[in-house]
Amino acid sequence: MQWRSAGARAAAVLLAVAAAGAGAAPAAGAAQPATERLSPHQYTAEHRDGCLAGRTEGGMVWATADRVHVTGVLEEQRRTQDCTQRTFAEFVAYAHNGRLPVDRHHEYLDPATGDPHRYRFTLENNGPNAGDVIDRVEVRVCVTTGPMLPAYTCGATVTVPRNSIGPRPAGSAV
Repeated sequence: MQWRSAGARAAAVLLAVAAAGAGAAPAAGAAQPATERLSPHQYTAEHRDGCLAGRTEGGMVWATADRVHVTGVLEEQRRTQDCTQRTFAEFVAYAHNGRLPVDRHHEYLDPATGDPHRYRFTLENNGPNAGDVIDRVEVRVCVTTGPMLPAYTCGATVTVPRNSIGPRPAGSAV
């Protein structure tokens, strides 16, 4: 399997993100929400090892200060037929300038089919600090390294800050 072309991926991501934000469109005559909340924040995260290469890409829309709609696709390229590893993507939402994790979500790829997995979900701040602004989301792709979880390795973490157009490597100033 080959990765889709960059142009095809970008078009698919923008369509998916636009569809995710469509449900939050204001009624006719209502004030338009802030542009930053409706701008898609695109991301791509990868992990490679001797058995497979996993990748996720997509877009995020801040629907409100404490809710982020996420859409994308998780896919892999297996290098050997006997590879038993499993690919997954991890998403962690943070508040309080990235110091407080408030929501976490995992997407798994079915190794039996090997088909790309499309996903759509919402990260929310519903905990004790409910309502606090989600100021960033971290994304990484991981693969299991054995039958006993949590035995896994992960690629570089990609940070998607709320007030930017593109993702940054983890650890960059927000």
